[in-house]
Amino acid sequence: MTFPGVPDALTPWPGAAYPPAPEPQTSSVAAKIVLVVACAVAGALLALAAGWVWVAVAHPPTAKVTADGLAFDPSYYDRAAGITLWFIVVTLAFGIVSGLVVAWRGYRHGVVTVLAILVMSVVGSLLTHWFGHRLFDADPEAQFKAAEVGDIITFGVELDTMTAYLGWPVGGMIGALAGVSGWPKRPIGSPSPRVE
Repeated sequence: MTFPGVPDALTPWPGAAYPPAPEPQTSSVAAKIVLVVACAVAGALLALAAGWVWVAVAHPPTAKVTADGLAFDPSYYDRAAGITLWFIVVTLAFGIVSGLVVAWRGYRHGVVTVLAILVMSVVGSLLTHWFGHRLFDADPEAQFKAAEVGDIITFGVELDTMTAYLGWPVGGMIGALAGVSGWPKRPIGSPSPRVE
């Protein structure tokens, strides 16, 4: 029974349900595995670039060779602490961009997209330190052996804390949230079609 002037069905609150949007078929298990592996490889390749950027912007501390040994630069401790800070900044930036790209393109893979971003982030973070330290880092011991009085020795890059490794995963999740928020919405309660 309805009263005059009252519609038969109440309209939902504004924003209560999203308007229907076409939703693609979800991917197969094989496609999801390929996504995770591809993201791990992408994390390794991006880590090579991130390692180079990290060492380039970190400005490791220096010391001058004297007759009595090494005379450390007055900003030695500030620059040493800055190495870890720059690692976090660089990996956070790489994580945000890579997470956003994968999430934006990975709509049809569903929640596996987030797992793939996490795998990429962990691989990227670990290899950024490894590449930066092994490939692009200065070798203070070799410099000291070949140095003469008055030469400047540049120290290597090292991390002060294991927490720095969280930069890329945190950035990856921020990028994933931004990418996932752009996915098409479907009405509440409508099931996702699946590919068998």
